[in-house]
Order: sequence, then C-alpha cells, then structure tokens
Amino acid sequence: MEYLNVSLRKIKDNFIKHNVSQITIYKNDLKELELINENHPKLIETMSVTKSFLAIAILFLIQDKKISSINDKISYYFKEWENDERKNITIKDILSMTAQLENNWDYDTFMFPNKKLGEIKKPNIYHLSRNINYSCHKLKDDFEYNNTATQIIPSLVKVILNINIDQYLNKVLFKPLNINLVWNCDDDKNPYGPNGIRISSNDLCKIGLLILNKGIYKDKRLLDSYLVELFLQNSVKNIESIKKANEINNLTNILSVKGYGLLNWLLSVSKSNRICAFMGYMGQILIIDF
Repeated sequence: MEYLNVSLRKIKDNFIKHNVSQITIYKNDLKELELINENHPKLIETMSVTKSFLAIAILFLIQDKKISSINDKISYYFKEWENDERKNITIKDILSMTAQLENNWDYDTFMFPNKKLGEIKKPNIYHLSRNINYSCHKLKDDFEYNNTATQIIPSLVKVILNINIDQYLNKVLFKPLNINLVWNCDDDKNPYGPNGIRISSNDLCKIGLLILNKGIYKDKRLLDSYLVELFLQNSVKNIESIKKANEINNLTNILSVKGYGLLNWLLSVSKSNRICAFMGYMGQILIIDF
C-alpha cells in the first residue's frame, strides 16, 4: 500500500509539472485516481487513439452479423476495387497496418481546405479513402503505420449500414457505457478515422474496462469475449517491422513491443507482461494492463 501511495504521489507531481490535461486510473474496476486540469478542455482530442475505436466498430459488426469476419475483402463492399490490385485487401489488412496501399499522409491536406486552390470545404474523406491507390513499396506482411488507410473503416461502416460510424457506435457502445464524446467530421459529416474523437479520460477508461473484462461492463455483456480476444491477438507476422515504426520507436527504451492487435499496440514492461495500448500523437494514451 505504501508503494501505491508513493506511485500516486509521483503521478500527481508529474501531472502538475508537465501541465497534463487529465489522468484517470482504475484498479479492480474501482477508480483509484482522477486528476483534472481545470484550465484545459473537458473533452480531450485523442488523436490516434481514435483508430482503436474503428477496430471496435468492426467487432460489433461481426457480432451483429453485418460482416462475416475480419478476413472479408474490402472489394466486396467497394465495388471499384474488384478489378484492380486492391481486390484481395482484407479488413484485417487495414486493422493490422499491413495493407499494401499508398502511404502519403499529410495532416493539413487531409483535414483542411487548400486555400491556394480556392477550396472552401474540407476534403471529402469518404471519397478520399475509396480512391486510395495500391502500392507495393513494402512487403505484404510488414507493418507500416498508415493514417490514410484507416479512413477506409468509417467508409466501410457507412457502406454496410448506411449510417456513419459515430452513429453506430453511439448505439452499441457509447450509450450503454454512458460515454459523452465529440467525433470530428469533414464538411460532409463523414467522421475522421485517423483522429478526431474528443473524450474525457474517465470515459476513455470505460472502454478500457470493457476490454479488460472481456466484453463485460458493470456485469452487463456488450461484446462477445472471443471478439475481445481477436482484438488483442497479434496480427502482424513480422514483429521487427513494428519496432521500426516512428510511433513506437522512441518508447522502446522503456517497454517491449510484443505485437500489434487490431489497431492497438501490444506491449510489456518489467512488471507487466501483457499490456494493450491505444496511443495518440501528443501523448494521449489508454493503457489496459492485464
């Protein structure tokens, strides 16, 4: 207990020192600590933490029998992919960051109008994702972090359900967990995939508790346990290719990379051999320690 108290004091000190927005810690389903910086927004832009929600949406689509598995080919839903090199790319390829697709991510181009060309609207990301080109610049089974490719998932949900991914997850996930969030969209109301969710740290922890408890939250099952296990299984054959990613490279001195699940990082540290992490560009992170 004394060790825990020292650790919590250190967290509180660093929270103040580094002007952190929010920290919430749960242990055994009970809240151990919550720190809120009143000078910061109540809902925090999570950046790439958003990507992990895309994979969770796919799990619910499987559970709701809207798709058969993560091995479904994207071309079954995107008919324009049927007759070119993209025809065999699967949902799993997107969720594991192994798809052989172009990777020329530019945040400003993706998110904002091009004023030099007189554009006044944000780019339509639904069309952008469907028009992403095939590329063989990397080996088929190698990991390569690809922001633009993840936009395929919200577009896929829209094709399958005829509603947007935020509306679907609001029904099956956010409302049941009493989660309040905002999901950023383009000017045509298409939710972003690479980033865009703004949420409190406490509500983000509810997602963590759902995963930690194999699909159960407060004694209510929302997600089949086998789908949670699917979410957490390593999906990349060449683990060394994951370690080369810029998104994880600067952390390898304090943790070990065990693999990459479905848009989540599988890690370990000296005192915990199994960690799942949703990670954002500016230090936003959900850590699920098994």
